[in-house]
Amino acid sequence: MAKKETEVKTKDIFEEEPIDILAKDLENFKLSFGIHTHDNRNSSLINVTKNERDIRNVATRKIVKLKDAANIATDASLGDIFTVTLTDDRTLDAPTNSTNGQRILWRLIQDDTGSRLITLDAIFNVGPFTITLSTTAEDIDYIEAIYNQDNATWDITNFRIGY
Repeated sequence: MAKKETEVKTKDIFEEEPIDILAKDLENFKLSFGIHTHDNRNSSLINVTKNERDIRNVATRKIVKLKDAANIATDASLGDIFTVTLTDDRTLDAPTNSTNGQRILWRLIQDDTGSRLITLDAIFNVGPFTITLSTTAEDIDYIEAIYNQDNATWDITNFRIGY
């Protein structure tokens, strides 16, 4: 059975020409931007609008490994995806060097014991989410947030567990 190729629909709000991104980056793109996709069996590329923010967040994504400590620090200027393996209960501190509208994805990995908890700094606005991590050893959970400079908050826009 042939693999399905996927194309990301560009949004009307962008006025610039589209660029192509390799299809292998689709899952990270969809997770970070929540864009709907459709089948396109004639293309192995994803069509993405050429917006400076999209280029930084998709074409040149930076994955940064965070230090596992009682208080987990995130320097937002270093990347877009931050990953850490939790070896005990932790607090995710307020990110430093944030820019208005910046979107970050945290990948939180349970160690081989599991059942680790995360407490979020008060700067995080959880909205409709209840942040309770998976308890299974080596499970991966994702927290996504956008920095809202007007309110000085990181607004959580997505939370997924159990990968």
